[in-house]
Amino acid sequence: MITIFRVTVMRTRVKTSTILRDTGRNKVPPHVKCPAHLVGQARETWDYLAPRLHDIGIFEDVDIYTLESYCVAYSMYRDALAHVQANGTAAATTQKAGGAKSSPQALMLKDMITTMRGLSNELQLHSLSRARAGTTIQHVDNEWSGFSV
Repeated sequence: MITIFRVTVMRTRVKTSTILRDTGRNKVPPHVKCPAHLVGQARETWDYLAPRLHDIGIFEDVDIYTLESYCVAYSMYRDALAHVQANGTAAATTQKAGGAKSSPQALMLKDMITTMRGLSNELQLHSLSRARAGTTIQHVDNEWSGFSV
């Protein structure tokens, strides 16, 4: 499948380039390959994000560690979320005055959300962070082209 992206970078002047890349699966340059130690949800997140970030031109060699950290944080977030959904956010205590406190997984969930938010800004995973960096991405031709907001 061929997808066309138009990337506009605004620094001191406006530069527009159109990128035409093959976005087929497993067509990723060697430097974008997933590190061998990432498994499970972290691996799936890498396999989903790395090619897309590379295709739109905002993923460089120096971003590998940031993306790796994001993938691990997302995996930990999903694990904590599953635990909280199954067991709730409270954990029993042995203190006389207490009775319950936030479970470690609920605290981890909060920490991972904060961590992912910071890393997603660095990786420009959402439109606001791309706008702040001066990068806009326009999908020229896709299945959502006919919809407007």
